[in-house]
Amino acid sequence: MRILIRHHGIDLTPSVRDMIEKTMDHALDRIDHDVLSVTVFLSDVNGPKGGIDKECRILLHLKQRGFCTVEDKDDSLPRMMERLADRVAHTVRRHLDKQHSLRRGTPNPN
Repeated sequence: MRILIRHHGIDLTPSVRDMIEKTMDHALDRIDHDVLSVTVFLSDVNGPKGGIDKECRILLHLKQRGFCTVEDKDDSLPRMMERLADRVAHTVRRHLDKQHSLRRGTPNPN
């Protein structure tokens, strides 16, 4: 699984990059065989004004099953990434379950 990080207005230090990669690796550990790539888009939407200004959008490219997107905003990048990690894993599992149900012709309980 490939993890690509794009950023605008946020200083992407090696420690920040490492934190994001580890968070995504951990979140997708059990389902990474279904994920081709993860693209993390980070931006500082308010610039120097402060406030809840960090935004993250994560695009997941799944093997033969399309794409999923998850996004969030927060003033703390680590806190936001932890929240997104939970949502990414849940979203991918839900998407895979839905695809599996469609192939089998049974309704998805979600």
